[in-house]
Amino acid sequence: MSEQQPSEVSSESTDETVARQPVGLIGPEWALRKSARGAALWRHAGVLSTSGKESVEVFALDREAKGARFTFRDEWNVPAPGAKFRVRRLNGGDRAASFDQLTCARLEGSVLEWVRARNPRIVHVLGLDGFGPGVLLALEAAGVPTVVTLDRLRELKAAMVAGEEKLPGSQDAYGAALSSARRIVVRSTADAAAAEAVGAPREKIRVMKAGAEGEMPILRAYASLYRLLAPVKEEAATASA
Repeated sequence: MSEQQPSEVSSESTDETVARQPVGLIGPEWALRKSARGAALWRHAGVLSTSGKESVEVFALDREAKGARFTFRDEWNVPAPGAKFRVRRLNGGDRAASFDQLTCARLEGSVLEWVRARNPRIVHVLGLDGFGPGVLLALEAAGVPTVVTLDRLRELKAAMVAGEEKLPGSQDAYGAALSSARRIVVRSTADAAAAEAVGAPREKIRVMKAGAEGEMPILRAYASLYRLLAPVKEEAATASA
C-alpha cells in the first residue's frame, strides 16, 4: 500500500478538453447536500466538472428521494459557475446507510441501467454502505474500470463477520469484489490496514488524504487518477501514436 499526495497521482494536465465519455460517481447518503457525505459528493462532482473539465454523471442512493423504493428520477444540478452535472437519485429506503446485504439484484440492475444509459469510462464508488460489494462485481461484469473509496471500515468489518456467521463463505464475496476495483482509496494508514483486513489487495490500496490546503487538491487529484486509469480516447490515441 502507498500514500499518494495529490501532486503524485499523475503528471497529466487537466486543462485539456475531454472526450464525450463521462466520469461516473456513485455515492450513498446524497440527500441533496443535507448530510456531510452528500455535500462531499456534490463538491466532488462540481470540482470535476470545473477544474477537471469532465462530463460528470452521478448515481445517488438517497433515502429521501421521492417515489417507490428503487425508483429514480434524473435531474441537473448547477452548484457553481461553470459546473454542471446530472444526478440520478434512486430511492434506497432504509438500505441507504446499511451494509446489511451482500447483493441486491434490483439495486445492481438500476446501476447497470444507468451505466448503459450514461456510458461512463470509469466509475468511482464513494462508499459501499447501502450498496454492498455486489455493485463492484456488477460494474466489473459490465467492463467498467472502477475506483472505490472505503470508509466506515469498522461497520463494514462487523457486517462481514455477521454475514459470515449467517452464510459461511460470504466474506469471500467482499474480497472478490474489492479485487475487481482498479484502486481502493482510504484516508489514513490505519484505514489502509483495516481495508486489507477486510479483503482489499494491498497493491491496490492508496492513501489519499486532504492536507493543509483542504480537500480541493485531493478532489483535483481524483481527476488525474481517472485520466491515468481510463484515458479519454483522444489522449489514448496520442499516447500510442
